[in-house]
Amino acid sequence: MSTNLIVPWTEESRADLIEPWKERQVLEPESIYPGWTNFVSQRSIRAIAISPKSRHIWMATWGGVLSWRQREETTYYRYSSEHGLLGNSVCCVCVDEEERPWVGHDEGGLVYFENNRWNVYAERKTEIFRVITKAESGGIWAATSNSIYRIQGPHQGSVPRLVNNAVAEYPSTLLEDGNELLLGNNRGLFRLTDTGDLLEVGPELIKSCRSLSRDAQGRIWIATDTED
Repeated sequence: MSTNLIVPWTEESRADLIEPWKERQVLEPESIYPGWTNFVSQRSIRAIAISPKSRHIWMATWGGVLSWRQREETTYYRYSSEHGLLGNSVCCVCVDEEERPWVGHDEGGLVYFENNRWNVYAERKTEIFRVITKAESGGIWAATSNSIYRIQGPHQGSVPRLVNNAVAEYPSTLLEDGNELLLGNNRGLFRLTDTGDLLEVGPELIKSCRSLSRDAQGRIWIATDTED
């Protein structure tokens, strides 16, 4: 990513373009822990992931996971700890190359959705993952406050990715870019090479990085805290 290709976009959002979704019906999936019932709020959405093929939307909330299958129009599903999550407070979500959702919890650990239920990833159950993102060759990248892991799949081990610089701690967002990984936090945007070197990206323009995404044309969009 060349610095001269970074173009600021500062047009303010127009409130009249935001249309609330009012027609909806909540469906409760079958609990895998009979007798458990949670009455937690799921109104505050912390992260969103979309399955590219099915257009299935997964939303992380303080009270679990919301799932909207667009083809079912007004119906969405709610999941919490009685459905297999490790806790109700879900902080991050992503969908892997096989369109399998993964989520991380504030209390620690990862779970993935397969065979119509949530399953616990066997490793690192006590580590709190701040960010997870899809790996193009399968599986996910998962970051804690000071470590990054490559997880090839639900039944594969977690392989740590060497990070040689403390400036990469507390990541807000990750995005795979070829054989390298883009990492954003409140100190800027960085490129993590496969040798563990950390390179700043556009430091004169990007003072912080909240989120990263790639559109259908392959362009990378970068969200910052300020325009400066």
